[in-house]
Amino acid sequence: MRTMKRVRLQTGDIILIPLSNSQAALGQLVMLDLRPDAPLNPLLRVVKGVYDLKDFDLDKIDLTDELFPPIITGVGGAVKTGYWYNVGNKPVDEFIFPKFVSTNYNQDTGEARGWWLNDGTGSYQIGKVLPDEYKKLEYRVVLSPADVAERIITGEVSWPYGDLIRYNKFTPKKDSNSNDMQD
Repeated sequence: MRTMKRVRLQTGDIILIPLSNSQAALGQLVMLDLRPDAPLNPLLRVVKGVYDLKDFDLDKIDLTDELFPPIITGVGGAVKTGYWYNVGNKPVDEFIFPKFVSTNYNQDTGEARGWWLNDGTGSYQIGKVLPDEYKKLEYRVVLSPADVAERIITGEVSWPYGDLIRYNKFTPKKDSNSNDMQD
């Protein structure tokens, strides 16, 4: 059982994300803003590469070479529980608040009803179908640490967000408690 420890994170912290018993990814906390009116955060930039869990040199790693755009995730909880580790701090270079997309969707059909663009200063409606120019943006959602690790390993955006972005809809999963078969 993991124990909770007191953690004080700050912008620039470098986070070790274990992927297996011997390998890890690294991320840098590029924005941590605790003001009540702050944009949704903290933002984590995941760095390209897989590293030896116990033997890596932070001075030789390009923290600006991101695997995908910065994401919103529960860094504090992951570090507090010992799921992830704070292994250092370096100044944040080359960071501009990223844009995110989001949609309201029909739970039954999985179809997007309208798309929004968020740039950290506000949200702006951009249409019923997500324009191609926005399909490389991240979905505005707080990802779990487990989803982040899975994305690093597989390269796949968490369900249903990847499908929503690509196809403007997703296929809802069948409720395992429903009785779809009749006797």
